[in-house]
Amino acid sequence: MLKDYIIINGPPKFELMLALFHTANIVFKTECGQVITVMVTQVKKLNDDGHDAWNIRGFIILDDGDYRKDSHECRAIFSSKNRKGKLTDLGLKNMKFEPEYLERLSDDQLRKRVASDQKIAEHFKAILDQYMCGLNPRDRLIAEVIAAQELALVTMDIQSKHSKYTNDRSRNTAIAA
Repeated sequence: MLKDYIIINGPPKFELMLALFHTANIVFKTECGQVITVMVTQVKKLNDDGHDAWNIRGFIILDDGDYRKDSHECRAIFSSKNRKGKLTDLGLKNMKFEPEYLERLSDDQLRKRVASDQKIAEHFKAILDQYMCGLNPRDRLIAEVIAAQELALVTMDIQSKHSKYTNDRSRNTAIAA
């Protein structure tokens, strides 16, 4: 289940970059007083409009400090300029993307996975739409171009991964025979 948090205080830009390159954790303080620690796995700049807005991916670190055990993937839109933003706990414990894992699922389990992942995609589309709503018309067009380019790259990546997987599966089947 998705859960959103409004970030009222987060790391400065320098700490954010250190977390990405040195596998350090960052801390976000939320409007309801929670402190959320995140192990950063990816940081992408959203635009060059001077707001230092970032799209952050990572895992919420639980109290025991082990992000691999019962971890939740999270994503955030965060401004290192005003140190505010929005963090979404995807609530997806130990997500598996490996084709070998997906291959073991039944058709019904795969359908449920597709429905769940589509809900997540819709949620992030709504976040992106909300973000774009605050932009002036020209910046919105630029952001839409960036979004279209990113979607094209993701599509090519999916095709490449699936093709590699099917080729590997065919090769393994031929070797086993």
